[in-house]
Amino acid sequence: MRPFEERVVDGRDEIVEIIATQLSAFRPCGATSLGPAEILERISALVDAFLDALRTRRVTPFVENVRGTVGDDPCGDRLHPAEVQMVLDLLEELAIRSIADPSGRSGPEAAAVVRSLIAAGREALPAEPA
Repeated sequence: MRPFEERVVDGRDEIVEIIATQLSAFRPCGATSLGPAEILERISALVDAFLDALRTRRVTPFVENVRGTVGDDPCGDRLHPAEVQMVLDLLEELAIRSIADPSGRSGPEAAAVVRSLIAAGREALPAEPA
């Protein structure tokens, strides 16, 4: 059986497409300077950083990418923290789904690695105002 990291990498393009499509649908039309191509670019970079962290177990570059993706200006060239949260949620779900065996179960160790990387990304997000 192939390592779970390879199975996630194999699904990279589909993961990026699903997340970018969901995010494009989530963003109100005209509320941002980011168009579909820019959203796809941001999501691709974030997924690539996640996959690199998955392969190398180096979390810092992934966390730095998450921080660089977030911005407070909804009309700016970065994603709002709630959008990045949604991206991380989808990334976690899709990555775990891609490492599942044909019966739908994922190995506990593989799922734990994915969840810990996503948790590190979530911790990099700015705290929501009280």
